[in-house]
Amino acid sequence: MPEIYILSVPVQVGKTTRLGAWIDEVRDGGAQVGGFLMPNNAQGLRVIRPLTDGATDEVVEAPVDGDIAIGRFRFRSAAFAAGLEALHEALDGQTDWVVVDEIGPLEVRRETALEPGFSAWLALWRSLAQRPKLLLVIRDFLLEEAQSRYHLEDAMVNEGPWFLSELPPVAGVLLAGGASRRMGLPKPQLPHPEGGTWMDHGLAQLKRFVESVFISGEVAGGTADAPLWAGHGPVSGLLTAADAWPDRALLVRGVDYPDLQDVALSKLMAAYRLTGRSVCFTQHGHLEPLVAVYGEADLAWIRNLMQSEGIDSLQRMLRDHLRPLVLPAHPREALGLISRDTPNDLPPGVRHRQILRLRTGAADERRPDAVVEEEPLEIQIAHGPDGERTTTPLSITMRTPGRDAELVLGFLRTEGFIEDFSDVVSIQSLGAVVAESGLAGAGVLCTLRAGLALPERDMTRNVYTSSSCGVCGKSAIDAIANTCVLPAAEAWWSRDWLHGLPQRLREAQPAFAATGGIHAAAWFEPEAGLVQVCEDVGRHNALDKLIGWGLMQTAPPFGDRGVLLVSGRASYELVSKAAVAGMGTLAAVGAPSSLACELAEEVGMTLIGFLQAERMNIYTHPERVETP
Repeated sequence: MPEIYILSVPVQVGKTTRLGAWIDEVRDGGAQVGGFLMPNNAQGLRVIRPLTDGATDEVVEAPVDGDIAIGRFRFRSAAFAAGLEALHEALDGQTDWVVVDEIGPLEVRRETALEPGFSAWLALWRSLAQRPKLLLVIRDFLLEEAQSRYHLEDAMVNEGPWFLSELPPVAGVLLAGGASRRMGLPKPQLPHPEGGTWMDHGLAQLKRFVESVFISGEVAGGTADAPLWAGHGPVSGLLTAADAWPDRALLVRGVDYPDLQDVALSKLMAAYRLTGRSVCFTQHGHLEPLVAVYGEADLAWIRNLMQSEGIDSLQRMLRDHLRPLVLPAHPREALGLISRDTPNDLPPGVRHRQILRLRTGAADERRPDAVVEEEPLEIQIAHGPDGERTTTPLSITMRTPGRDAELVLGFLRTEGFIEDFSDVVSIQSLGAVVAESGLAGAGVLCTLRAGLALPERDMTRNVYTSSSCGVCGKSAIDAIANTCVLPAAEAWWSRDWLHGLPQRLREAQPAFAATGGIHAAAWFEPEAGLVQVCEDVGRHNALDKLIGWGLMQTAPPFGDRGVLLVSGRASYELVSKAAVAGMGTLAAVGAPSSLACELAEEVGMTLIGFLQAERMNIYTHPERVETP
């Protein structure tokens, strides 16, 4: 992607006004813009308008001796000094674009005004490893001289007619695809976490940027591919839309980007308005053709490539034949530029089904719904001295697939098989297994350190663990209290901070947002915020995953450094697991059980229930929570 852009325009064509509108659009997309504009004020005096930190204050002084005049324009020496100051402030490491409006005859031919300061600043800008993009406004009659003087031969030059007149209208295209059910349902019909379907969400998003949207695909409200183009994937829908709406640029969005953020489309539109060219993202060397803007000229070229050469890959067209402006998609998660094309691309633990919804007073409705995935996991351990290793099936637990290694580590720690990560030699996936019930699941083999002493119990019994109640036959409460007494409180928590945790947990639960049926265990710290969150259909599995994650860290992350928040009720089992992990505070959005309260009291744990935005109940050891 170029680093220097030149807007080369004639005099008196309104470029400053349009440039200001472009800057507003770029800022709306989340970019930081520095530098300055140089408009006329009411008295006909050229003034500097700094752009640093979003400021638009004009630097205007009363006329004094020493004004610089060229033709009918007058300039103020102090204003140029303010402009140079704005340029230096823009090299703060936070600015995305630096605008210099403008480089004119004073700098290029007289070496005054912004000179020699601008040449020194440009050398400094070029010396930076991480530097903002640079937009220079240079009059058309000075372009070649300026390019030579400032060594701008590699800059992208935009000569301005598209910038200074109305661009062709931009229409939206939602590529909804066919009727494939590899996701369980056709992708346009999949439920979106924010409500409605993937198609509803994509359509509403496009309409925030363009007035008209063409829906491509055999879906309700959509248009099937034109016979001339049919059978060639996304390019068929793109050309069908281009034929229906000629003389327009097209903002394209695939329906299978349910996480796409508005900022991604803002970046595309702003770049298109700046360059007048097609724009797409790139990630890991891969051009992304299904979230892009296609200009009129490139749409005609795509049509020609299809008809004359039979090329039907948008990826290949962008790479080998078109010259799009390519924007880096980093971080792609922040832009939501993640294609969900197969079941494996869905958020962990989410699957979709067609359901019949019955409501009193309303018509029955067949509709898609998201459900939590539940599947058996067999845990095996390899143990014993070197040369005499034995593999033993230890447990079968019903869990939500994902983070199985952490789940196994947390389970082994809270069941007393290991003390820390050094007791584990390896964790190996066994692939698909079939439980005795006939359910298909997965298996994990954890190889323990040779000679590690194991708890005294009958391990020939394969213990079944449901997703709701955990392993039966727990040790007595006295045994846990004797081995897991927590140290005296070393911290206390702000009430306001605690009240805000449930909302922050909900915002970090993608599977819950999609299904409403999955538990979470999260670790929060006052300074770091949300440190880690784990989801599972079983609340004890979610906590085991969190504890297993902690064992993998270089330094133990728990203790009184933060608070454990669980999404459901606080059971005895969760308190016992948290105590084994050394967590001093457990908060739950639901109620605790009586046995959970007794155990928390014995081990010195602060137990909070019914934690909400405006209330909470503290059942044990309130000394860790601030008092009035």
